[in-house]
Amino acid sequence: MRADWKPDRAFRRFVSGAHGAAGRAWLAELPDLVEAYAARRALTVGDPYPLSYNFVVPVDGPEGAAVLKIAPPGTGHLAAEAAVLRAWDGQGAVRVYDFDPGLNAYLMERAEPGTPLAAEVTASGTAAADDAATGVLAATMRALWRPVPPGLEVTDIAAHSEHFAWYRAEFGSGGPLGDGLVDRAAEVFDVLVATSGTRVLLHGDLHHDNVLRARRAAGPAWLAVDPHGAVGDPGFDTAQLLWNPGDFLAGSLGCTAGRALDARLDRLAADLDGTVPGADLGRERLTAWAFAKAVLSEVWMVQDFGRPGDSAFTVARLLDPKDALT
Repeated sequence: MRADWKPDRAFRRFVSGAHGAAGRAWLAELPDLVEAYAARRALTVGDPYPLSYNFVVPVDGPEGAAVLKIAPPGTGHLAAEAAVLRAWDGQGAVRVYDFDPGLNAYLMERAEPGTPLAAEVTASGTAAADDAATGVLAATMRALWRPVPPGLEVTDIAAHSEHFAWYRAEFGSGGPLGDGLVDRAAEVFDVLVATSGTRVLLHGDLHHDNVLRARRAAGPAWLAVDPHGAVGDPGFDTAQLLWNPGDFLAGSLGCTAGRALDARLDRLAADLDGTVPGADLGRERLTAWAFAKAVLSEVWMVQDFGRPGDSAFTVARLLDPKDALT
């Protein structure tokens, strides 16, 4: 990292706005913090990646090519990320080499070339490329899903019912997400959670930008990054990818958005149903999960920004069953 490195304006604005004086102090200390950590771990530090919420930089050291990820003070998500990645121990995800709670940082395997799966879809723009990418995501899920190890604390997906409850308390059956949509999604979600046949460790935010192309000794691989970590029905993990990459539905890969969405759901059901003992991952149930999770995603958008987004809202409207799952 260059001695004169300074964070760009957008990153400074985010850190200052989210963390105030403590964030500004952290930004001022950041080069020294990185230098001290690098000295302790015998690391050579490269130039940071484009920054959004965390400081992320490539490094090289005793473990080989790696990435150092540091979060501003007062945030706990990196501890959770590192713990979940360690539970996977390199199976379907990048390995974690070190977690430093004092620095609020972890050191992880660098996926090289590191091309996100989203690039495979957008570069080709064909239905065949999209189908192959959905297959990669399904294979990644199968690698990641397992019982939650003893001692690992992750969010139970059942807790997300409170977000539906917040919206209904705030807007009733109307509001920015339309007449009755959240009521229907909340009912579907509760039925899905109540009828879950098995519970596994989930990624929680699995989509095309969080799966990277990599090379390992055994050959090419696709590796997951940036897990939220959760426990619950594996169907919960199958939904987020359906409205990603962001322009997927807008381009619709040469066919209507509805047919493109159907093709993804068909591929997921074909690749996943019967692979997790006790779990129903058939097309009907995956569709129900997609509807409920799409609406939940838009509830989060309303909570954070006061308005719905675009792609997930489109999926929700396409899959709206107009009545609850029975």
